[in-house]
Amino acid sequence: MLAIARIWQGLTESLAAVRSAAGSAGLCLASVTAACGGSDATEVPASGDGGGAGAAATGGGAGARAGAAGVGGAANAGQAGARSDGGGGAGISGAGTGGAGAAQGGATLGGSAGNGVGGGAGGVSMLPWPGSADVVTVDEGRFFGANLSGLSYQPATPTAPSVLWALQNIPSKLYRLVFDGTNWVADSGAWASGKLLHYRNGKGAPDAEGVTQPDFASPALYIASEHDNDTSQVGRLSILRLDANDGSAELSATHEWNVTTDIPGVGANVGLEAISFVPDAALVSGGFLDEAKHRAYDPADYPSHAGGLFFVGVEDGGHVYAYALDHTASTFVRVASFGSGQTGIMDLAYDRDSGYLWGYCDDTCGNKATIFQLTSGAFQIARVYAPPAGLPSTNNEGITFAPSAECSDGQRAFFWTDDDQLDGHALRRGSIPCGEF
Repeated sequence: MLAIARIWQGLTESLAAVRSAAGSAGLCLASVTAACGGSDATEVPASGDGGGAGAAATGGGAGARAGAAGVGGAANAGQAGARSDGGGGAGISGAGTGGAGAAQGGATLGGSAGNGVGGGAGGVSMLPWPGSADVVTVDEGRFFGANLSGLSYQPATPTAPSVLWALQNIPSKLYRLVFDGTNWVADSGAWASGKLLHYRNGKGAPDAEGVTQPDFASPALYIASEHDNDTSQVGRLSILRLDANDGSAELSATHEWNVTTDIPGVGANVGLEAISFVPDAALVSGGFLDEAKHRAYDPADYPSHAGGLFFVGVEDGGHVYAYALDHTASTFVRVASFGSGQTGIMDLAYDRDSGYLWGYCDDTCGNKATIFQLTSGAFQIARVYAPPAGLPSTNNEGITFAPSAECSDGQRAFFWTDDDQLDGHALRRGSIPCGEF
């Protein structure tokens, strides 16, 4: 249960009282510090004098973001906004005449906070799908079975066709799919039935949910996993690196970053569900804020980190975390975190052409898609889209899309995986516009 932080009229004078009230509800006021006993708090700097604070928690109080806004110190110069993504509570939008406090689910810093009404998120109204309403199946019937989850699109080159990398969590498998002119089918040879996945020691079966490819010219793939299927009642929130060029019949991870202790209180089967890579160049040019360093993000602070940050999404509560992964020491640093405005995140996909970070939720949330844009140092909710009319209301978990270079008639392919394999199909294709929209 989320307690709403009281408005204070002098930040310094009343800070202790606010921290006490928030602490009793299990919250951490990130306007004070970005580290509160290892919780997932993130910092929003205060601006102006007086004003209010917005607080938010994900999954029943796992963490909070708060910040002061407004000028003049009057009670209505920034009302407190709060929201809860964990069970039962309706989203509350806080708005004051002088500016509202920013919450984890807020669309803008200094703007309205909390979940919006009318089916949107973070105070953003839901819009119609931006591409075609038509959606078609593009897999061979009943090939995958259930549990197809993450997707990642590898663009074509002059010497190689496009590839869809697809993950199945049970059994733990990676598929290399190529287009045969009608459907996306398993590649030949060792990839004909997918490759089983294991941890670094060659054992176990990662509950593989999300996949991303930082460098399209490299065989390195990264997956997000909730637990080991062999011990499925015990959470093991991990990011695993795979070498897709490994000729073995089964693939063992080359690296593992176990972030379980950094994301406490998450159930074994509602943990890491999504992963996407965002290159350093985009983060630096966008002025991304490093919440661990309390200043602008500088790639030089993080050695051997593969040239960008890995954003992972949590199913329980929809929180998103950005990590720098040290490939030499196999350590990690949480650089930032934010709420998605969704009750759960099933996949993340960064669009290198537009700079949009897509967040997707399955039929739990009505198959809504959220676009985050890097603004004022953080990824913030820009738009929320309803699914296209032709997409079945089923357990669509994974998303990916073709680059703008593969556009046709102003549209490019957008893909979904169906964890339930409705009507025998687990892969569907629609479209979105090319470039920014």
